[in-house]
Amino acid sequence: PSLTGKKSNEILQSGLSSIKNAANSVAKKLDDIKEAISANSTPVKTGSGLNGGSGLERDGHGSENDLLHHDDPMQTMNGNRSRRVSSEFDLWGRFSESRKSSYNNLVPLGENATSTNSLNAYPTLPDNMYPTFAEVSEANTADFIVQITSCSQCHNCSVLLYDEDVMAGWSAEDSNLNTTCNACGKVTVPFLNVQIISDGLNAQRDNPPSKQHTASKHQHDMISVPYLNPLVLRKELENILSEEGDLALTKAKFVEEHPIIYWNLVWYMERIDVNTHLPNLALPKQEDDIPDPLSNVKTVNVHCLWDNPRLHSEAGPAMYMLWRQNQPDSTLLKALLTDQTSINRTVMQQIIASIRCNDLLTPVKRLANERQKLKHRGVDRTHSIYRDMLFLAFIEIGRADIDLISFHREYAAVFDKLTEKECNTFYRSQDLPPSPTAIFCRAYFKPLFLP
Repeated sequence: PSLTGKKSNEILQSGLSSIKNAANSVAKKLDDIKEAISANSTPVKTGSGLNGGSGLERDGHGSENDLLHHDDPMQTMNGNRSRRVSSEFDLWGRFSESRKSSYNNLVPLGENATSTNSLNAYPTLPDNMYPTFAEVSEANTADFIVQITSCSQCHNCSVLLYDEDVMAGWSAEDSNLNTTCNACGKVTVPFLNVQIISDGLNAQRDNPPSKQHTASKHQHDMISVPYLNPLVLRKELENILSEEGDLALTKAKFVEEHPIIYWNLVWYMERIDVNTHLPNLALPKQEDDIPDPLSNVKTVNVHCLWDNPRLHSEAGPAMYMLWRQNQPDSTLLKALLTDQTSINRTVMQQIIASIRCNDLLTPVKRLANERQKLKHRGVDRTHSIYRDMLFLAFIEIGRADIDLISFHREYAAVFDKLTEKECNTFYRSQDLPPSPTAIFCRAYFKPLFLP
């Protein structure tokens, strides 16, 4: 049937209407979260103003070309990146001011929220909004896998910002590309990094038998676009639709003409668990001489990832990555190959054992001690202790067996037991538990996979 036929148009109009409603829903949800948090949270002391260096803020409609060609204010001023040293922060003061509105007020759904802090208590977090899934996905039968991650690196202090951290740092403006780094308090532009992988195993059915042995997974070039908050995305999408019409979203050239808007749409549709035709627009063009187009239909799966392994090149792999690596069978080889520049497997086993016993104080102190040892060997391990422990627990213990709210509460309670000297000497800003805003953002969107 013709793409422009009456029935097809009705289907397309219905799909486009769903996309518009979903975008409005995401924006409204973010506004509700911001409003709830701003009414209850205590301001956090930072080393610099949150509005400083906002050279990337846009006024008016702007254009998508502005989104592509942005300037890093720190690079403009200094010509290079500068890393903020952790000793410049009063870490103890930051935690002392924020902790009362952080973990004590998080109440799992169904529990009594009445407490001495009831005036500052947050609404209960949603439970089971999205279907559960295994941390390690089963064998994928899709022809193409689109992997997207929002994990970004702060341009100022080089600390990694994870998805909920990026969302928590956004402002309720529809012309601002910046987020505020939770570690240094400065503004930075987050990015979505996209990797398209074609599955050669499934492609074998299209190859002659003589060529099937050469088929393998093929990774296409990495695509990187600014990560837009829902308000910016909605405004830019409305501008495009008003100028080009709704049918612009059905054409393959939309991917090349509006890459920022396109990949952000794909990301958000997957995050709110809405199936659309959008991922298929990015597929390579098919040959026109195929007699039956249905015989060459390709399937696409979108995987939204929590971490970005490419950003661990300086600090070394995170613990969950080290845990997945194969270990040598020989005891002698184990001794010879013991890596003195990363966390060894024995330490990780002890950390897992402590987490199973609901003890987070011991592994937190152990990781801080290991980080100090590595620093003396010339290795600056900048990983967040919170992320290191959580991701390792997901991989080994299982996401389904980890209560995120309880984990967060127990982790935050660890800093209650630390002295001011310990906090400022052995820990960094990225080690602090996520802010209440970050926790809400994580709860209201579909869970992310670990790569």
